[in-house]
Order: sequence, then C-alpha cells, then structure tokens
Amino acid sequence: QATKLSLRNNEKALEPILQLVFKSSRSALTRDGYVDRDDFVISNSGAYCENLVIRVRLDGGEVSVKGCPGLASGESFDFEVDDTLIDNIYYNFDVSYLKLNGMAGQQQFEVCKSCSDESSRLVVEKIYL
Repeated sequence: QATKLSLRNNEKALEPILQLVFKSSRSALTRDGYVDRDDFVISNSGAYCENLVIRVRLDGGEVSVKGCPGLASGESFDFEVDDTLIDNIYYNFDVSYLKLNGMAGQQQFEVCKSCSDESSRLVVEKIYL
C-alpha cells in the first residue's frame, strides 16, 4: 500500500501545472489583409514538460494548432489564434505534452468569450480529468 502511494506521489510530482490566460484581441495586417487574432499565454508552475501541442477545438474539429518545444517551471509561451473566437461559443484548448519520465500527458481548458454592450471578456476554465 505504501509503495502504491509513493508511486502515485512520484507521478504527480512529474506533472506540469499549466495555466492558460487570455491576453488580448487585435487585428493584424498580413499579406492577405487584416486578420483578427486572440492572444494567449500558457505558463507552467510545475514539472518540466516538452513537445507541447495546443489544439483549439470546436465541435470536434480543430480550429488551430500551436506547438512549443518545452516549458520549465516559471516559463511561459505566448501564442495566437487567428480569426477571433466567436462570442458565446465554448472552445476546448487541449494541451498534450511529454513528462520528464517520457510518458504522455494532457490537460484541457474551456474558453468562452462573452460580450455585452459595455465590454468584452474571455473566460478560461481548466477542466480536471
């Protein structure tokens, strides 16, 4: 029993603690004209992880895919999603990675932009599996 508990604690110690934060919405000039973008940052306050892949999904389909080679504790990665997220629609941000022990891991976030006449805000909620 003590060995199982020790193994579970060791496995938890290898997990990154990821946080997803919305930074801003903006229009960017590209060679095809202006494109609306939402800027995000993902940060890690846990164990090192590598080969991060951030998939933005809507109704099972992929809207955007971004990659990051690795994140140590205290590091962050800025990324953007082209074509601003639609108001009052829930998107899943699926983040997959490799842990220090080589095992695959995944964390999920649910993101929804809500707008009113006065302002626009984006709500990010972590989904615990």
